[in-house]
Formats: sequence, structure tokens, C-alpha cells
Amino acid sequence: MSPDNLNQTIFTSFEQYSERPCLQIKSPNGLQTVYYWQFKMLTLQMVAFLHEQGIHTGDRVVLSAENSLEWLVTCIATLLTGGIFVPLRTSTTPEMLRHILQDSEAKLAVVQYPNHIELLSNAATEQFPNLQSWLVTSLPAENYVADLILPTHAFLFDDILAQTNFLDEQTEQLAQKLSQAVQPEHLALIYYIMNSRGGTKGAMLEHQQIAQSLQATASWFALEEDDLGYTFGTWSEAPNLNVALHYLFSGIANLVIINSHEPNNVFEGMQQTSPTIALVTPYVLEQFYQICMDWLARQPESNQKVFQWALAKAKEYRAADDEASATLRQVFSRADMTFFSQFRGQIGGRLRHFYATGATLRRELTEFYEAIGLPVLNVYSVLESGGFPTASTTTAYRSESCGRTVPGFNIRIADDGEVLVQGETVIHHYWRQVVETNTLHKGWLNTGDLGYLDEDGFLYITGRKQHVIVLSVGRKLAPQIQEQALV
Repeated sequence: MSPDNLNQTIFTSFEQYSERPCLQIKSPNGLQTVYYWQFKMLTLQMVAFLHEQGIHTGDRVVLSAENSLEWLVTCIATLLTGGIFVPLRTSTTPEMLRHILQDSEAKLAVVQYPNHIELLSNAATEQFPNLQSWLVTSLPAENYVADLILPTHAFLFDDILAQTNFLDEQTEQLAQKLSQAVQPEHLALIYYIMNSRGGTKGAMLEHQQIAQSLQATASWFALEEDDLGYTFGTWSEAPNLNVALHYLFSGIANLVIINSHEPNNVFEGMQQTSPTIALVTPYVLEQFYQICMDWLARQPESNQKVFQWALAKAKEYRAADDEASATLRQVFSRADMTFFSQFRGQIGGRLRHFYATGATLRRELTEFYEAIGLPVLNVYSVLESGGFPTASTTTAYRSESCGRTVPGFNIRIADDGEVLVQGETVIHHYWRQVVETNTLHKGWLNTGDLGYLDEDGFLYITGRKQHVIVLSVGRKLAPQIQEQALV
């Protein structure tokens, strides 16, 4: 990938992987495969629509929806057009959506949830003077959308991406022309995140920073040609979008499971599609561990005792590595056949390992996943860094660390124990936040995390400098908001 031309990389991927699957979408209606040539066709149709709606270089496009074909099409089309993509968390309230639409001065919005649709349908023109049009995605609120009467400046996404097997030359030439006009330093993304006062601030990433971040990700996130990649969280979270784009530009299909906010849907979808590589949060690993333990609790007591024995032998086998005796190898093989392969089979049976970002996983769970043959490789994600400053690999990981420094980044520990990050992908500005932006002009990014580096360069996170709660889903919350409400 050229660090100077993200959009050219998009077109190169379209051509290079034309006949490969781009998305595997698992819904209650079955499995839909979208190939790269189809994704290109739909994306360029979206580029033409954005152009018709007056979206030019620097205009903001806000999206609030779950992972879907429409989500990724909107993201890539906005980048090609030169617009600035603003992805919002799926938990965004109508009040927060109103604030972000006003603060970003968005020209176009893509929404999915009934309360967001209601907000836009009932909003007076003066509330969003810059908003020229908005789109409604088809999933999962299909029944709601079917009966919806939209204002004249609102559209159904299905109408924009009407199925066709033909892409006219004029549309492709328009997309090429628009994408080539985008410069490396042009703004590409704004992530709205929590500030120190419990409000929001918009972290800004440029085209060249995204390209450089994806290069850094490729240095440790190894992929194979027949992989099916999955990200458990929504793409509106920076780590998940980074990895989803890594799949997309590597010719690897992204797995999308509709209604993925329900863990049972996720694990059932994985069982039916068999992904090979995944980025997760500790919350997901906790949920799957609990499913395995609940299954075990329903087994006869004798089976439970055998499982504990098998788990102990698996730990012994993993610790012995190449020096494991023939007897130990045979014992582990029986344990794997009896228990561990069944657990792996519940999530498709093809996963090599997990990459995990977020809070530290409990030792009990780390040992469980290592024993069943699904090691958890921790990575350290800091949104304002533009990527993953440290990462574990299959040849270099320690269970409670976040791995070693990734090429393109520098890590050091301040005198008070705060983790500081330096790199070309670290953001330069917050959207319309002069005071917050001034904190970035020190050469090193203050992450707010406390930690240390061991003698071999592995990073360990031990806590937070400020009063921030890091959930197992990877989200950070400012407790003072709740505390003030209680007071």
C-alpha cells in the first residue's frame, strides 16, 4: 500500500481481487456473498449519489448503523469522493446524534435506528442547516422502513444501490476523477470520543495516516489467502475499522453477522460460517468461556473431573512445547478430541487465534484459551494514535502484555507511569477544539493509560491516570457523569 494514495489502493484492490468474496453476510435469511466486483459497482454508484447530493472534498458524512454492506459502501464511497466520514457508535442517543450533526456541520447522514429516523423526520430545517439529505439503511428495521413515509430529501439505501449487473463508463470515470483529486493530507475520518469533561471531541485522521496505519497493521496482523476475517465489534470503533480495512485491502472477505449485538447470534453465525481470524474484546471471550462452562456444568460429574484433568494436561503440553514427551502428546491428543475440538467447533472450527484489544483478560480465561488451542494475542489500541502502537504475534507474546512496539511507533513511559506514544499516524487536531488540540503539540501523545515496559520491550497496562472506567467491550466511560447524576 502506498502511504501517499489511499484511494488508489482502493481501486487496486477492486481490480486485483475482482473475483474474490469481499463480504460474507450472515442473516436470518441465510448467507449472502458479495464479491469485489459487486462491491466496486455498488460503491461507485454511491460515489455518484454523493456527488449528486453536493458532497465535495471536506464535506462531512455522518453514519449511525450496525455493520452491513451499506456501512462499508458508505465509508469507501465517502473516501473516494473526498468527503470526511464520521462513524458513530451504535449506542449513540438521538440527543448525541443531534449534537454531532450540528457540531460537524454534516451535509449527509446515514441512519438505521427508528429513534434516529424519527429525529431527522421531525427536525426543523434550522436545526441542521447544512444537512442536505439523509439515507435510511434496510437492516435490521425492515418492517419499520417498509411503512415509512420519508420527506423529499430522504432516501432508502436500497433505492440508491438498486441491483444491477452493469456499471456505466461515465460513473467509473467520475469516481476516478474525484478520487484522484484527493490529496494525502486531506482529512478522511472524524471519530467522536469522550473528552476529559465527559463530553465529546472529534479526533481527525488524514488519508495518508490511514494508509500508514494499515501498513503498520499488516506488519503484525498476518493473513492467509483463504482467510475469512471477522471483527466482533462494530466498525464505528476505530480498531475494528482498521482491521476491517486491513481485510478489505488484503483480498480477505469480511464476515458480517446481522444483529451481532446478541452474543448467541454471533457464535451461531461463526459456527455456520467458520471464520479463520478475528479481532475481539475481552467481553466476547468472557461470553464464549461462560457458554463452554455452562455446557460443562450440565455434564455428569465424572465428565467434569475428566475435563479438569484434560485442562491441566493441556497446560502442561503447551508449556513443554517442542520438548513434550510422546506420552504427553498422546494424552493431549485425546483431550483435544474429547473436549477442546468441540469448543472450537462451536465457533466454526477454523480459527487460528484471537487478536484482543481492550481491558486485560483474566488469567483464568487466558489459560483456558491457550489450552484449547486458541491463544489470545493482546494488542494495544489508542484511537488518537491512529492505530495499534503495540501488538503481540504468534512468535512473540506474553499472556498479560500488549506485545511489543509496532513499526512506525515509539513508546516510552513517563515519570508518573503514563504510557506515551509517538508516530506519524498520531492525530494532529481535534475537530473545532483548540484547547484539546494544543495538548497534542508536545511530540508525544498522552494516552492516559498507566503501564510499564519489561526488559524485553513488552508493554503492560496497569490502570488509568484519570478517573476512566475501561469496560471489557473496550469502551471507556467517565464515571463523573454518573456520579453527578446520583448526587
